[in-house]
Amino acid sequence: MGFRAGDRYLIIPPFFHTFSYKAGWMAWIVHGVTALPQAVFDVPEVMKTIEAERVSILCGPPKLFIDLLDHPRRDHYNLSSKRITMASATHVAPALVLRMREELDVEVTHSGYGLTEATSVVTSTIPGVDSFEDITTTVGRAALDVELRVVDDAGADVVAGRPGELLVRGYNVTQGYFEEPDQTAATITAEGWLRTGDVVTMDHRGFVRIVDRKKDVIIVGDSTSIRLKWNAF
Repeated sequence: MGFRAGDRYLIIPPFFHTFSYKAGWMAWIVHGVTALPQAVFDVPEVMKTIEAERVSILCGPPKLFIDLLDHPRRDHYNLSSKRITMASATHVAPALVLRMREELDVEVTHSGYGLTEATSVVTSTIPGVDSFEDITTTVGRAALDVELRVVDDAGADVVAGRPGELLVRGYNVTQGYFEEPDQTAATITAEGWLRTGDVVTMDHRGFVRIVDRKKDVIIVGDSTSIRLKWNAF
């Protein structure tokens, strides 16, 4: 993602979420980055911290960047220290990424995709390699040592450019759901392919575009089992 020693990373997503786990404190340790956690999202506080702490990395959901860009007092703060940004969601409007690059004047804007069952790492764009069009219209290509397939409802591979469910296999895929063997068997094949439930297209270069979601399940009000599934970042 272009992180380097000496960067200063303002972490706004909560640590219980895999995004802050993988692109948060694990990244600090690997790259020698200074971590600056923020407990509650508040735009003036974010801008104040960016200016005071010379924050160079800022990642989070699109709303973070929309609120930051649209804040009437944004010009009252020096936000020029930012070097890397990434808006994380299933769908991020290309217009927002363009505003982030131009109005926040950053060196690197990222796009990527992941889900908790794959340690939040499946695809990403590569700084300095991928075009701005690919960054804004796709979620990148398979991460290092990760395999991807796009299949139809019968499990057969589809041709490049046709929609289908994304399957993932690699070191990043979970061994299964805790004490849920039936759910594990339904989600991970005997060959180790994780059924993501996300409908995508993949072009001949391997760039993935998220099209739809086959199913969304959010369990609420169950005192014995509450599981929130985040399908993209």
